[in-house]
Amino acid sequence: MNRVGLRREDKDRWERRAPLVPRDVVDLVAEDITVFVQPSLMRAFGDEAYATAGAALREDLSDCEVILGIGEIPLDYVEPGATYLLFSHTPKTRAPNRALVKRIVECGATLIDYELITSEDNKRLVFLGRHAGYSGAIETLVALAQKYETAAIRSPLARLEPLHNYRDLDEALSVLAEIGEEIRQDGLDERIAPLAVAVLGYGHVSEAVQQVLNALGVEWIDPAQLTRLEANASRHAIYAALFKEEHMVAPIDSMRPFALSEFYDHPERFHSVVATYLPHTSAVITTYFWEPGFPGYVPDQTLAELAASYCMPMHVIGDITSDTGVCVDASRHFSHALRPFVTALAQARLDALSLDQSGLPRILQRACIVWRGQLSERFDYLQSSLLPE
Repeated sequence: MNRVGLRREDKDRWERRAPLVPRDVVDLVAEDITVFVQPSLMRAFGDEAYATAGAALREDLSDCEVILGIGEIPLDYVEPGATYLLFSHTPKTRAPNRALVKRIVECGATLIDYELITSEDNKRLVFLGRHAGYSGAIETLVALAQKYETAAIRSPLARLEPLHNYRDLDEALSVLAEIGEEIRQDGLDERIAPLAVAVLGYGHVSEAVQQVLNALGVEWIDPAQLTRLEANASRHAIYAALFKEEHMVAPIDSMRPFALSEFYDHPERFHSVVATYLPHTSAVITTYFWEPGFPGYVPDQTLAELAASYCMPMHVIGDITSDTGVCVDASRHFSHALRPFVTALAQARLDALSLDQSGLPRILQRACIVWRGQLSERFDYLQSSLLPE
């Protein structure tokens, strides 16, 4: 029986999701599968929960035949001969990911991509839903329209309904596209123009929020442009700005330049500067994960001061991921779908000379990009990208 390792995420600082949750570890252990878990302070499920489920906590996963993760693995961490399951984004053939494939080939390892685990009719079977981002962004826009209505201001956004009222996401995005076209043609009430949305954070949930706003046809601007928007903005557009750490915080010592690594190592040296932009926004959607010790990006005191000064047109804050609930739900859904495939991998002959001899189900064979250091037939087109430049 092959041993299974759950690696700690290190590519994205904000990643809290896990491909395998403690409840499914219980089932795997009951099948006599050994599970090792790298300790993590960020994972949505604590180390103790995995230990209670029957996993062994340890740093070294080098003797695990199967290693699970979410994001890509730093090249130096690839173990010779191991089988990796992760989102490699290799099907998109972007250069950084080709480097990962090359490293896995060099190490004689195996790569299976979650994105490629599909049914016979090509429907993905294992995925991390971005429902929170989609529903949160739409709910924020719905709330904004309701705020306008309380002031007797009618806006095209009033046509929008919560996501659960639509047949599927595509139907909601289609309605958003119609609303966006109406705004471009007829414009917004002058009392609510310019309408600007600030999106705080740039992780997975943020990507879903951006997809919703893109369906609306927003015009993306730099956060710094928000403060100058009133002078030259159009009432026939909706504006949106994407905030990263350098836009949300600054060193308390104004003589020091911003450094991302210092912010995460010493958050106490920084303070929020989001208040600079709030008077110029109509809605704020927060998608970042906040934890104690870090500055509050939108402090309550700041909101109270701005409201008292009557200089804040912002009417709605869509707080999507201020707690771990979203990561927990997404991980549970993903893990439940993945667990049968983990069992199949634990029971497979991962040292077989060919995929056909491995005993893996056809679904996993189709999802295999590299088998024991050799590109699978489906991905043979990547061969040229592995040659020295």
